[in-house]
Amino acid sequence: MKSFDQCKPTFSHLAIITMINKGFVKHVVSQNIDGLFLRANIDRENLSELHGNYFIDECIECHSRFIRNRPSPTMGCKFTGDKCKKCDGPVHDTILDWEQELPDDEFDRAQIESKKCDLAICLGTSLQIEPANLLPLEVLEKSEIQHENTDDNQLNKLVIINLQRTKFDRHADLVIHHYVDKVMELICQQLMIQVAPFESALDPTKSCHDLIPWNRNDFRPTIKSRNELL
Repeated sequence: MKSFDQCKPTFSHLAIITMINKGFVKHVVSQNIDGLFLRANIDRENLSELHGNYFIDECIECHSRFIRNRPSPTMGCKFTGDKCKKCDGPVHDTILDWEQELPDDEFDRAQIESKKCDLAICLGTSLQIEPANLLPLEVLEKSEIQHENTDDNQLNKLVIINLQRTKFDRHADLVIHHYVDKVMELICQQLMIQVAPFESALDPTKSCHDLIPWNRNDFRPTIKSRNELL
């Protein structure tokens, strides 16, 4: 077993970020708490982390988020003992416990991006945990609305790539039961995308500075409340 600070982004993390930079991928919704997208230096605008990140703290007062240069000593949104660099308020980790609700900002952004999506690809997930597992189904709801007046080839699509079967396989347009890294490697070959290796020098969690600001630019949700999302 490796500690969180010893883990490195996989080929898939790096490939997805390369695809974002080339315009193939618009947004990533992650349930992982390992911080590997962050460590691969993804742009904050392109990521929604629903269950937290061991390298991200949040201020209880101004809700600013900060990148740690070491894994959080706590979990369950507990106070870490550090102070906010903006308002001097106490900060807590962002790792959710089972009974805690998803962070509004992260879930709202994930919902907005899912509603805009025309191709949802689920990578390495059993699609068991609600409500995160329902987000990819947004693309199917749009297809049902479009179906009467649109050619099938132009409808929005759902793709699931996972070693095991999921309960949503029957709804997907394509299901691939294989290792995600291998599938991503083949996709990059088809798209003629070169994926650069991980550069630890660009890893923000290895900075000599602690609690670096990690805030998404302001956005205006197109929905009014969590109740309207479910």
